[in-house]
Amino acid sequence: MNELEALLLPLRKQYAVYSRQYDNAGKEALEQAVLRALRSPPRKIESA
Repeated sequence: MNELEALLLPLRKQYAVYSRQYDNAGKEALEQAVLRALRSPPRKIESA
């Protein structure tokens, strides 16, 4: 498992829970949150 996969594991587990519960809104919200986080530039406090 690479570093990125390890970091994403909790999100992947939550996504699987949403899938088992047929919670399409939850899956969509999680996908959008991940994309928003990827698109936003790092904050100064995160870059330190």
